[in-house]
Amino acid sequence: MNYLFIDDNRVQLMVLKKALEQFCSAHEIKTLDNPMAAIDLIRSRVFLPDVVVVDFNMREMDGLDFIKRMKFSDDWYSYIPIVVWTTVDCAETAKACYGSGAAGYMIKPTYYKELIGMLRVLIQYWEANLNPFTSIDKIVNQ
Repeated sequence: MNYLFIDDNRVQLMVLKKALEQFCSAHEIKTLDNPMAAIDLIRSRVFLPDVVVVDFNMREMDGLDFIKRMKFSDDWYSYIPIVVWTTVDCAETAKACYGSGAAGYMIKPTYYKELIGMLRVLIQYWEANLNPFTSIDKIVNQ
């Protein structure tokens, strides 16, 4: 499976990469620090993520705007599940994200060990719930 993680905090991305390297060797993981670059990458079909994980608080474009740009279109990429990854523990923010089409809303853990656990659950969930015969690659290439 292909995962795309978007966070404009480069330190967060480095920690995330280190954590994912511990148990995700069977998956292709890409990280970007710019949500517009992520949209361009997806639209170009250079990298087809099965799941996108996006930070909510970003300078250039917040997670909610990213979701809206991805989901409120008739294009093929509107089918890609998007999980919000954030420090914002707020029911209204979560509700807005889900209302815009987010497939999940996760609060960033404080400790590295918790991060590993959360990422394992995230990967296991999508492994179990995305059918390999209906991956985004199959949808795009039909």
